[in-house]
Amino acid sequence: MKNFAWMMGALLAFPATALATQSAAEMPFTDSIRMMAIVALVGIVLIFGTVLLGKRLKIFPTIRSGIIHVLDSRGIAPRKFLCLVEVHGKELLLGVGDRIELLASWSAPDADAVREFEAALNQASQEPAIASPHPPEKEKDASPC
Repeated sequence: MKNFAWMMGALLAFPATALATQSAAEMPFTDSIRMMAIVALVGIVLIFGTVLLGKRLKIFPTIRSGIIHVLDSRGIAPRKFLCLVEVHGKELLLGVGDRIELLASWSAPDADAVREFEAALNQASQEPAIASPHPPEKEKDASPC
């Protein structure tokens, strides 16, 4: 992003350097003012365009402050969403539409519990399958005797 800013600065400075090489007697005063206005306008448009595009593409990181954090949001129908929100260590599943409804609430798991669960899951997936204590039943004949 810094390279982009340097390139835009160089492009904006180029007309100004071209104007500086001409003597003041060769260029009328109104042309120099017009050129400076155009350079300033192009610079402002580029700055606002970069900021708006950066927000749209989420290039610039946002600073999260406060106690409410939106963890995830999914659309399930037009103008209907499910939002997972964390507030004071509790996770809330909200249904958002014409009104906001609490669908579920639970305490956020601590990091140690998550690691223990993942370790147990990995260990269980690596162990061989244990045979069932009951042998499979034989198929019964269709004959009545």
